[in-house]
Amino acid sequence: MTRLSNHPKAGIPDAGSVPGPWVENKALALRRKAVHRPKQLGAGPFAVDVASFRLHLAAENKAAGTIRTYAEAALRFAAAHLLRETGKTRWEQVSGQDVQRWTVRLLALYSERCLRP
Repeated sequence: MTRLSNHPKAGIPDAGSVPGPWVENKALALRRKAVHRPKQLGAGPFAVDVASFRLHLAAENKAAGTIRTYAEAALRFAAAHLLRETGKTRWEQVSGQDVQRWTVRLLALYSERCLRP
């Protein structure tokens, strides 16, 4: 058995065990970090396809954040635009113009938010 005192670095404390000013800041940052809880989006008939899309992304070994972001974007597009604005219920009915209208809506929404003081 190797004793700690015989270790060449025995007198040097581990950086993780020495408190410093960064410890408090790091702890505060961790506490402030919001836990991501996706909203329940009523995507109706599109939900099954979005779940399949999520599985496809996972099978491609995409990062968890990428999977979450892409799947939520598809759900939001389906719930907030396709079902509410167009009445479409199948992906086959969706056109390029639907995507363009959604994109224009998002750009207008976020541009207004960015311009507000």
